[in-house]
Amino acid sequence: MLFQALASVAVAVVGLVVGLAQRGWLSKYSYRLEAERELPVRKHLWPVLAGALGAGLAYLCVSVSEGVVLAAATALFVLALNLPVAIDLDVRRLPNRWTGALALASAAWLALAVIVTSDWQRGLWAVLIGIGYSGAFLLVYLVSALFGGGSFGLGDVKLSLSLGLILGWFGIDFAASGFLISFLAGGLVSVALLLAKRVGRKDALPFGPFLEIGFILALCFAMA
Repeated sequence: MLFQALASVAVAVVGLVVGLAQRGWLSKYSYRLEAERELPVRKHLWPVLAGALGAGLAYLCVSVSEGVVLAAATALFVLALNLPVAIDLDVRRLPNRWTGALALASAAWLALAVIVTSDWQRGLWAVLIGIGYSGAFLLVYLVSALFGGGSFGLGDVKLSLSLGLILGWFGIDFAASGFLISFLAGGLVSVALLLAKRVGRKDALPFGPFLEIGFILALCFAMA
């Protein structure tokens, strides 16, 4: 356990450096559409904080149950995840090219997991759970759209497939935890912002950060 803890600190340092580089790229705002050019300038702290804390925590949690190889792959996935989430925080949009790239990354992660463990049956179950995970978010999106929309969009559904494939490797209870934690975190933050009068009741919050929080915290159940 001591080795995993020290390694996770090293991963957190690397994540911090990568996050700073991502912040530099985000500060150019090349991802903004023409209609988004006049939006306020952001500090883009998410990739810095999530790069250090998120990648380090993900590595620690996964390394306990799955070993160094999959832990490192998970940390890399989290670092890649930070960019579209930061974009979502800025423009309330998850670009298709990023959600598509993450879908390929999660498929590569799952293929690596199958190769490392030689457990094809577990890989098949991960795919089925991932589809179910994304399907649950799709249902939320449809219900939300039926009642006038809200913070949850179709980009979140696409992103949830990538997260669900990885969570599905660990089991359906991990996927269920990720689902519940995402909405719990979103609800708590929404209430806090409402009480602080930072947002109004009709204001929509980007949901990408809560999907990432739910994903990382659900992985921590691997340590239990």
